[in-house]
Amino acid sequence: MLLKSEDKDKSNPKSYRPICLLSTISKTLERLLSNSLRPVFLDPGYASSRQYGYCENRSTTDLITEVLSQVDNTPDRMMLAVLFNVTGAFDNLKWDNIKTALKNRGIPGDLLSLVGSYLSDRQVTSFGAGIKFTHRLTKGCPQGSILGPSFWNLCPDDLLRVISDAGGNAYMYADDLILLVSGNSREEIEMRA
Repeated sequence: MLLKSEDKDKSNPKSYRPICLLSTISKTLERLLSNSLRPVFLDPGYASSRQYGYCENRSTTDLITEVLSQVDNTPDRMMLAVLFNVTGAFDNLKWDNIKTALKNRGIPGDLLSLVGSYLSDRQVTSFGAGIKFTHRLTKGCPQGSILGPSFWNLCPDDLLRVISDAGGNAYMYADDLILLVSGNSREEIEMRA
């Protein structure tokens, strides 16, 4: 386990990040799964065009350009930008949510079973002061995994779609969300937000 940063409380377990060592065979399996799931990850029927993190041909510059365009297109109105960071996004991504998102996107049952099997029976073990502690995991993406970013992108897609369908403007870059709300008055913006 590594301390996330020097300013963290060393007595708080949440201040530590487990080191995930993936074997060559695990990385190979992740690469094969990623290639098989690629059409699902990129399907415009599901993949939000408002997600810019871990997406091919989309960058921070593209996101900034889009946000500035939204601001420029509302010159006579007020605009509020609400910024969120999803703390511990990768550490707290529930495996059931990943499997549900994949199932809702219609992946074949055998591939879904393989993903479920790949995510199951994971554990983290820590050693210290002559004590060994093992904890079974039911959530989280291993640090440095090939599939982690794509699995993360599956989950906020639905949120971005709901906001867009309601007439809102929300964009994500990895685990950062920006919500843009415009209106003719502060009261209107507060009501819409």
